[in-house]
Amino acid sequence: MSLREQPVLSQVMIDLETLATSSDAVVVSIGAVKWNKRIVGGNEFYMVLDLDDQLAKGRKKSEQTLAWWSQQTPEAQAVFDAPRTSTPEVLVAFTEWLGDGNLQIWGNGADFDCVIWGSLFDTFGVKRPWSYSNNRCYRTLKNIMSPSMQLPLRTGTHHNAVDDAAHQANCAIVYLAGTIK
Repeated sequence: MSLREQPVLSQVMIDLETLATSSDAVVVSIGAVKWNKRIVGGNEFYMVLDLDDQLAKGRKKSEQTLAWWSQQTPEAQAVFDAPRTSTPEVLVAFTEWLGDGNLQIWGNGADFDCVIWGSLFDTFGVKRPWSYSNNRCYRTLKNIMSPSMQLPLRTGTHHNAVDDAAHQANCAIVYLAGTIK
């Protein structure tokens, strides 16, 4: 496929793994994929963040979420043993990865991924690389669609941020199309 034939990917699905569910939660990892209404692109973003620099800025963790993590699979828990990158470096890298496009940012929950991710930018004084008016809610889309729709098979590790983001984007394509063609 030549550069001219490549589809414009105008949507971004993000998924966060966190240590709380509040808007000021510590973010463990970010996964993101670019997509359009037909295809999930091969361009993924995944980074594991430093927890200590977030805690030092007053970000929160909850005992309930820590207990939830202790019940997840070893594959999901592997994120806690992964090399970490300072939060400001991750925010800058995400901004560079996102590029200059007027992208819509999707997250799983109107008050979760996009809100927490945006709040993290605010905490570290880094300008958000998307407009608040471009936030989109995957959970709302999922809940208004027919539960009998045939969705793509889930691949990857549950609660691995980039695997979750890719699966959510693939499902959103189906939901937006109304059917698998």
